Amino acid sequence: MQEKLEEYGKEISALKEEVRAKLVDNSITDHVAKMKLIDAVERLGVSYHYEKEIEGLVQQIFKAYAKNNFEGDDDLHTTALLFRAFRQHGYKMPCAEIIKNLSHAGVLPRKHSWWDISAIENLPTDYLKFLFQLVINVYDEIEKEMSTEGRPYAASYAKERIKDLIGSYFVEVTWLKAGYVPTFEEYMRNGRITNDSQIIITSSFIGMKDMADQKAFDWVISGSKTVRATEVIGRLMNDIVSHEEEQTRAEGHVASGVECYMKEHHMNRERAVEEIKAKIKCAWKEINEEFPRPTPMPMHILMRALNLVRTEHVFYKDIDGYTYSRGVKDDIMATYAAPIPI
Repeated sequence: MQEKLEEYGKEISALKEEVRAKLVDNSITDHVAKMKLIDAVERLGVSYHYEKEIEGLVQQIFKAYAKNNFEGDDDLHTTALLFRAFRQHGYKMPCAEIIKNLSHAGVLPRKHSWWDISAIENLPTDYLKFLFQLVINVYDEIEKEMSTEGRPYAASYAKERIKDLIGSYFVEVTWLKAGYVPTFEEYMRNGRITNDSQIIITSSFIGMKDMADQKAFDWVISGSKTVRATEVIGRLMNDIVSHEEEQTRAEGHVASGVECYMKEHHMNRERAVEEIKAKIKCAWKEINEEFPRPTPMPMHILMRALNLVRTEHVFYKDIDGYTYSRGVKDDIMATYAAPIPI
């Protein structure tokens, strides 16, 4: 038995050195091949044998890619592998590679075609084509109506917010495909946009005629306290009540703010949620700070954001009321249809 163990030990030692030799072999100049070897070693759970060699290699390969501004002809799989590996080892590869690669692969339309009707044929399913056509038609009608009112800029602002939203969804796709969990700050820069607050507020201005002039639209996109806080509250309240179910979906789901916070700060869900709720409370304080007179914008403009965040609070205070709307329906019925006891 002892002889067998010694024999196995010698075989293992030989294999370890064989892998080490491949990692440090300077005659292999193919960076992708080296990164695939590192990926295989890490997935097998034996990378602790080669920490020094792997760290040196990743640093060397990252510098080579950074020198070329991360430009290259790598396919989507390779780009996702590099993105995950670099980020895992603490090297910040920009998301724009991934986006470019997905676009070239036909998975995502290029940015310049996000409002180009000719791009409809590149969409993979009939329902996406239908939705794309519907959005184009709606905003074309809005543009015509706004022009007759002397506010042609209104439709342009609304369109740009839609483009921002699509761009942020693309970022989430890159994170999901790369298996990447961003820092909480990085997540929120993107997540505030996917909250849709700017789209909803600017769209509400469209029907307000001359009560919402160009200054109102500029106020929304300028990063004002009220709009930013509305985005934060909606995004984080949504994440708290929906993230656990989202992570169980078979098709996968990008990490929410809760997962990002847990990973970055090395804490359990309960503590992460408590700290995130504190951030929501601070965001409400920021909204309250903009309402004492003199206000930065007319009150009827500020109220568009306030009413939105109130609605978000109702939808997400206990459950994901956007997905499971029965509870919200009961609230609406109690407010507008049920008799008030006297």
